[in-house]
Amino acid sequence: IHAGTGAVNVVPGTAVIDFNLRFNILHTSDQIRARIEKMAEAFALKCEFEWNASAQPFVTRNADLINAVASAIHQETKKSPRQGTGGGTSDARFFALHQIPVVEFGPINATIHAANECVGIQELESCVRIYKAALETILK
Repeated sequence: IHAGTGAVNVVPGTAVIDFNLRFNILHTSDQIRARIEKMAEAFALKCEFEWNASAQPFVTRNADLINAVASAIHQETKKSPRQGTGGGTSDARFFALHQIPVVEFGPINATIHAANECVGIQELESCVRIYKAALETILK
């Protein structure tokens, strides 16, 4: 939220609010936009919106791809992967937009987006083996 001149003793004439919404495939950016604008109108708010939908949600339903990656992960780690959406936003959204099936997978990274972000060499080498095994399965 940005408002006023920065002085604490001045009532600002305007305010700017930047916000980011993440949503699933049950909604569209147009539906969300319409709902927010309707709420602003219901409260008689004098406001202007600038919308930027930088990502659209997607779900990969390609069982062959999902199973190949899951099998390769299990083969390498002896753990059964779970499907989820906790990974955040990635470039996969650009491929999915063109109906290219994608599965997101990578090393566990406890330092992601932090100072001194790093990934262990062993984790990267394990990922290479997983990617290779998944590709070999898919290309059979």
